[in-house]
Formats: sequence, structure tokens, C-alpha cells
Amino acid sequence: EDFAYLWVIGVRSDCAGRGVGKKMLHTALDAMRRRGHSACFLRTENPQNVSLYEHLGFKQVLTETPPGSGIQYWLMSQDL
Repeated sequence: EDFAYLWVIGVRSDCAGRGVGKKMLHTALDAMRRRGHSACFLRTENPQNVSLYEHLGFKQVLTETPPGSGIQYWLMSQDL
């Protein structure tokens, strides 16, 4: 119950690059803080998102490609 998990965040391609995703993420993180969570975790399968999340204060916790899936993912966290 200490942590929150950001399940999905997405921006339509015609709105990309306008700060919409960043604003949504900050709104979600603020809500998590108000609810008393101490950390936020998220997972991405898009390597381009890793540097974006790092820029926004997240750190890589785990990088893995589950056997048989062929899909690499990054688990990331941020202290709140």
C-alpha cells in the first residue's frame, strides 16, 4: 500500500511534443502523493520512453525480456 503503479499513460500522435503527457504524469504523481504513497512504479516496453521517464525523475529498477516473449521491458520507479 506504500506504492502506486501507473498503469497506462498515452498521448495521441497529433498531440505529441506539446507537454500533454508530462502534464498528465505530474497530475497523477501529485494525486499519489496526496493519497500518501511513497513511490510510483511504471513499466514501459518502448525504449524511447526510458529516457523520457528518466528526465522526469524515474530510475530504472529492472530491465528484462521474459523467456519466450521476445519483448523487452523496463520497470521504473520514482520516490514521491
